[in-house]
Amino acid sequence: MSLKSVKFLKYVYAFLSILIIVAIPLIYRAAYVRIARSTVKGVVSTDAVSISPAYISGYIKKIYAKKSQIVHKGQLLVLIDDALYKGMLDVYKSKVDMLKSKINSLNAQLNSANRGKSDQTIRNEIENYQRQYAIEEEKLKLQRIKLSYTRITSPMDGIVLDNVLREGDYAEPGKVIMHIYKSRNIFISACLKPNQLKYFNTGETVNLKKYGLSKELYGTVADVGYFGYHCTDPNLVPVKINIADSIKKIFYLGELVDITIVK
Repeated sequence: MSLKSVKFLKYVYAFLSILIIVAIPLIYRAAYVRIARSTVKGVVSTDAVSISPAYISGYIKKIYAKKSQIVHKGQLLVLIDDALYKGMLDVYKSKVDMLKSKINSLNAQLNSANRGKSDQTIRNEIENYQRQYAIEEEKLKLQRIKLSYTRITSPMDGIVLDNVLREGDYAEPGKVIMHIYKSRNIFISACLKPNQLKYFNTGETVNLKKYGLSKELYGTVADVGYFGYHCTDPNLVPVKINIADSIKKIFYLGELVDITIVK
């Protein structure tokens, strides 16, 4: 090999060495940025059902289901103090019984030989009491319904997520006493920056990193712009990640999870 060829090869090697030294950090940085942009922290969430009184209000007398307790559809969860509703039920029942007694008495007079009043007068009185009776009977029916609402039962099989109110607290319609969720109805919610949206597409498979567990776990992007989750920063976009039923049992609500897409 000539001296000229040797010098040429030295220049080539020197150039390649410089190229490699410069390229490696750039490649690493590009890969790191891509992974960083496609990795977000999520939280294990659920669509919980709010439990609150319907049509009635009062102080909570007894709570029968505590946080993390398994409950079944129709199971008694909360008892609202029913003394007032029972008292009003007795009042309406007394009125209905009294009016019914008067109507029966007037009907008996109408059929009696010793009326003391004209038939038309008695019939008018009967019609008047019958109108009152119908009104009070409706009030009685409504009061029975109100009394039944003091016993709040579970609308489904599930688990108590939390106890918002305690025994002795005042409860009213719209005021949540507790939340219930289905154990299989959990997913992961996260908030994306605008520059991360291109990495998370509906139907995409994601890698889930559970802290303290080395096993690889996977989920699926179910909804970008998910309305069921609220991001505190209005500039962020909520995303919902579905978890396979087979691995849901290893997650717990409120747990933080790393979500990564690497294409």
